[in-house]
Amino acid sequence: MVLAPLCIAVLLAAAPARVESSPEVRATHYTAEVTVDGGLATLAVSLTLQNQGSKATEVDVLLELPNEGSASEFYFTHPGSRTWQYGAMMEEGFAEQRFAQLRQRNKATASPSAMMTHVEPGVVRLRIHPARVGVPLQVRFRVQAPLRYEDGHWGVSADYRGGEGARDGAYAYTSVTPGMRMTLASTQAGVQVSADGRRLWLKAPAFVGVQGREASTALPSGGWALRVGLGVAPQLSELPHAASVVFVLDASRSEDAEGIEGQLQVLRRYLQRVPDAQVELVVFRRHAERLFGEWVPAADVEARLARLERERLAPGNGSALDEALALAARVLEGRTGTLRVVALTDGLVASRASTTAPAWPTGSVLNVGLMRVSWSVLPVRWGYVDGPQPAHALAPLAEATGGRVLALSPPGEGAAPLGEELVRPTRLEAPRLLAAGVPVPWPTAPPFLAEGAGVSDWLRLPERPEALVLEGRLWARTVRWPLAYEARVSSALRALMGNAPQGAPLTDAERVWATKESQVVGPEPYSLAHAGSVGPRVELAGEGEVQGAVAGGAMVDPPDRPTPGAGAWLEALLASGARRCGASGATVELETTFHEIVDVRVTPANSCLEEAAWALRLGRRFTQQRGHFTVRPGEGAPRAGPR
Repeated sequence: MVLAPLCIAVLLAAAPARVESSPEVRATHYTAEVTVDGGLATLAVSLTLQNQGSKATEVDVLLELPNEGSASEFYFTHPGSRTWQYGAMMEEGFAEQRFAQLRQRNKATASPSAMMTHVEPGVVRLRIHPARVGVPLQVRFRVQAPLRYEDGHWGVSADYRGGEGARDGAYAYTSVTPGMRMTLASTQAGVQVSADGRRLWLKAPAFVGVQGREASTALPSGGWALRVGLGVAPQLSELPHAASVVFVLDASRSEDAEGIEGQLQVLRRYLQRVPDAQVELVVFRRHAERLFGEWVPAADVEARLARLERERLAPGNGSALDEALALAARVLEGRTGTLRVVALTDGLVASRASTTAPAWPTGSVLNVGLMRVSWSVLPVRWGYVDGPQPAHALAPLAEATGGRVLALSPPGEGAAPLGEELVRPTRLEAPRLLAAGVPVPWPTAPPFLAEGAGVSDWLRLPERPEALVLEGRLWARTVRWPLAYEARVSSALRALMGNAPQGAPLTDAERVWATKESQVVGPEPYSLAHAGSVGPRVELAGEGEVQGAVAGGAMVDPPDRPTPGAGAWLEALLASGARRCGASGATVELETTFHEIVDVRVTPANSCLEEAAWALRLGRRFTQQRGHFTVRPGEGAPRAGPR
């Protein structure tokens, strides 16, 4: 008799039992014929195993089920049998006891028995005893699995999540026994299979935006379980056509020559994406100015840059970004079509810089690319990390135009940052699900959805929504797409609940109930094979504090301590200027960002001394991200440090 107990969860993680066959056991045939109905795939799996060793052994293998699938209709046969034997569903204790009895019986009769049990979501354990030398053992079972979106297609993947025979850190078990490689096949029209048989997908016309699918079923304890599938188009937005683009370049000393060259690299990469654009450049230090003085075709920008005098792009004190943006707005006046302003800067401007939005021409979009500061605070480097910066001080200016602030990679470390997101929206930010316009709980919502990406998730709601809508932002523009209801997946959702991911909002009792209702292999009552023993494990590596470096994907500022002796050094430098300008009793207030001067005030006003202060070149002793100094040249000790 062949046994396939209902949802047995053998505690392989808690007990150090070996879950592997003798290495002589091989899968000589392992295929799945796939049919697709709506959003549900049904796999008719056929597996033939053979002991190629020199003595009898036992088959004990782990099989991974594609796409969070569930297994049912388990059959087994061998050459000594003329029929396929059907696996009966049994409770855990009785099934294990019965299989142990059959193993003892089989030692005398040499007639094999088989059992399939649940290990963890998406993994089953197959045992056959005995496996005699050279005797083929055949297994058939059915897998139901929802389609998932990957690499721009809805389909099924038989790729192992942790690698063949490898242990995935997020799971407690070996992902699959070596040699157990399922191959997908299909004769259904409109279905395409990869050359290696590892992936299968539906042929479908290209779409724009995001496709969403939703399936639901009622829970016995009240409420509804929902499974949501999302697929992002391979290209979320179009490239701008015949655009007028003003690049605003930061030539302040905090960028230095290295940072300015990094900005030019970004500019060149940007223009490769919009070869039909018309371009003007605005550069700013203490003041802003146009570099070309006219609109230049993108193809001619490189030649025009080569003809510029070096001083036009040399670093200097001052960060008049507000003045530069106002100039960019004036440059765009009278232009038609797509209007873009791309500001590349370290974002370190004077504290009293204006935050008032310029008078942008209608349709103008401002995007800000934050380039890292080239200033080194040995032995670490301060800088921005990749990604959007919605909390940055410049974000309101950009978002008011429908643009955004994006941090770019250090240009001097490896390839220049492309910043494709500066050219067009390439990912949906802050996605959330709405029902009747109200957000629904989605605890595991990702921070963004990238082009071509797919998301599958489970939700729990008190009531079934009439319809779900996905909402997110492309740059600062809010967009929405409705989710289609999947009737076919909904009808099979209870069969899938037992193999829902560990983080799904389902209780153990609900998983067991759904398994019994649908008669599939899944978790067994009262087993402990859930979050306590087989759930995802995350270990934190590394200790200690990191200052002044990019750590863990977040922006970490350097220590902002007053620089010893910096004030006295400033006063000494300005003393001769104060005498020359006839302002020996004046007070000079300076604001610095590292070794760049971003603001100067002289009281009482003295333009000669002010120019002398702006002309200073600070040394490497200035290690503060932002410093404030008040000095009185020739009159007593200075005061240095943050105000």
